[in-house]
Amino acid sequence: VSQSRYSHKKSVWMNDPEVGIEFEEIPTDYPHLKNRDMITYRLSQTIPFPTKLTNEARVRNEARAAKETVLTRTEQAVAEDVKKTVYAWIATQKQLDAMTTISASYQTLSKLLEHRYSNETPMNRERAQADDMSRVNNPDFPENATPVNASDLFMINMKKAEIETVIHDLHHQEAALTSKLNLMMGRSQESPLKITPPPMKALTLDLETLTRKVHEQNTDLKILTHLKKQAEAETQREKQSYFPDLMPEFRYHDRQGQNNAYSIGLGLSLPIWRNRIGATVKAAEAIAYKTQADYAAQKLRTETDLAYLYNHAKWHHQALSIFSTRVLPLARSAMNSSLSEYALNRRGASELIQTFTAYSEATTEYWQMWNDYMSEYALLETLIGESL
Repeated sequence: VSQSRYSHKKSVWMNDPEVGIEFEEIPTDYPHLKNRDMITYRLSQTIPFPTKLTNEARVRNEARAAKETVLTRTEQAVAEDVKKTVYAWIATQKQLDAMTTISASYQTLSKLLEHRYSNETPMNRERAQADDMSRVNNPDFPENATPVNASDLFMINMKKAEIETVIHDLHHQEAALTSKLNLMMGRSQESPLKITPPPMKALTLDLETLTRKVHEQNTDLKILTHLKKQAEAETQREKQSYFPDLMPEFRYHDRQGQNNAYSIGLGLSLPIWRNRIGATVKAAEAIAYKTQADYAAQKLRTETDLAYLYNHAKWHHQALSIFSTRVLPLARSAMNSSLSEYALNRRGASELIQTFTAYSEATTEYWQMWNDYMSEYALLETLIGESL
């Protein structure tokens, strides 16, 4: 950006003047500079056609503005990456907390089942299998205390091991995200983090308003707008190559043995190679046409992305609201009720495992959806160019 800024300042100035000295009419018989008849001091300056410098300044100014916008886009991308990393870290922490709680419940349940299983007789286990078949065939079969089956014990231990593997994987994700965030903040990779989950954002603007903001503020469109104006200015600059440059010149003659004198002249460049100039103009026009096509394509992509992100934010917010106010509380209540009913010998171990599994899956799905929603919302803010 600094380079383009100084390049723009440079473009408004003409080239350096030319100076020269000529030793004229040195006799061939006595070839020495002191035998010259006259010394001519020359000063000349090439002056471009008046609007050439103006168009050159426009070219450099649009190039500078495009690079400054690229810098802004880079800053937005970094901010978006930070937001996504923070949201992923929070979602991982929440899943880890939930899985740790479920793991502790599985641990308690496993010990309880092992104790009950070790105290039961083979006759009680055969009766339990018969009661299970009767309960399937007759819904009104009384819910007596059901002894523990070996399959229930195996299933509980398997689920406990599964949860432990999930916890290890979540610890890995947490460590990786913690290192990334600390490095972004210039801290030690293992520094502890304490981040308060932000409130879930809700979109309040309609699609028409967002579309107008995108056209005005989207950095990708701004970059291509500047490049399009730069290409148009370059085309005008190349077309002015048909006009000649002015070359005023001043000469001072130091004549030996005579009065000194001076000369004033004016020269013109001759743009006679019109085919070369025409080819340069056509190339500039082709670049201008390409930038216009790139702008139209980017505009279409941006509007398509906006429509997707708008509908994602609109409908996923409702889905998350249902999940947080209905699905998760119901899954938690079902798990707690199952635990209470199991303690009263009113529910079997396999049914209890189902409620544990349902709560685990609901918790994981909710925080994955939350992370996806917040990340897509951050992308929407980057696309718009402001915080929503």
